[in-house]
Amino acid sequence: MKKNKHIDNEQISKEKEQEAAAETAEKAQAEQPEAPAQESEEEKLRKELDAANDKYLRLMAEFDNYRRRTARERLELIETAGEEVLTGFLPVVDDCERALETLRNSDASAA
Repeated sequence: MKKNKHIDNEQISKEKEQEAAAETAEKAQAEQPEAPAQESEEEKLRKELDAANDKYLRLMAEFDNYRRRTARERLELIETAGEEVLTGFLPVVDDCERALETLRNSDASAA
């Protein structure tokens, strides 16, 4: 009988070891899909970060281009505005010169 109990105890301990090994294997398999899920989540977050950085860089470049363009347009406006004002005054100045010349000629002929 003692041998039977000893054999039974050995079988029970072997079965427990097998069950523990099976549980360990199940845990290992359960952890493996989580690791790629974590990696994919980390990869997803990294891609989002890269996209946000790219968007930020593009926005900064666009703003820099806008600032340069408006400064250049402002300078051109100042230059051309002065030119337009002067070309607008040219006919007035010409008319004044002709009027003065006419007055001089009329004074000379009247005297």
